[in-house]
Amino acid sequence: MAERLSMPELNQVILAGRLTADPDHVVLPSGQERVRLRIACNRHYRNRDGEMQVEDGFFTVIAWNRLASLCNEYLHKGKPVLVEGRLYQGRWVNGEGEPRDSTDVVARRVHFLGRPLEESDSGGFARVETEAQEA
Repeated sequence: MAERLSMPELNQVILAGRLTADPDHVVLPSGQERVRLRIACNRHYRNRDGEMQVEDGFFTVIAWNRLASLCNEYLHKGKPVLVEGRLYQGRWVNGEGEPRDSTDVVARRVHFLGRPLEESDSGGFARVETEAQEA
């Protein structure tokens, strides 16, 4: 009998960018908190003619419970963040009966980047690491 080769499966995303809007925070009927973050990530590269180009990417990040609460409290439009998470493919039917798809990032950790508010003498960047518990 031939051995079956097993391929490892991995679903991991790391994004760094800036929020394009304030967090969209809701408390669901179940009591769970959810926040949606829209993040812009730019890719800079040279084209065949040697000219610098910018490719814009916009991503939706979902955070749950305590992580959602912290993101809602400390983040706002324009803030830089680094997100670690996994891809999630959502499928639903809209109000007109049409099927819809989306691919979002479900955050496991969010690093809040930027200058500290109170520690102006540090000269560095503040990094608040928060970790999600699966919803």
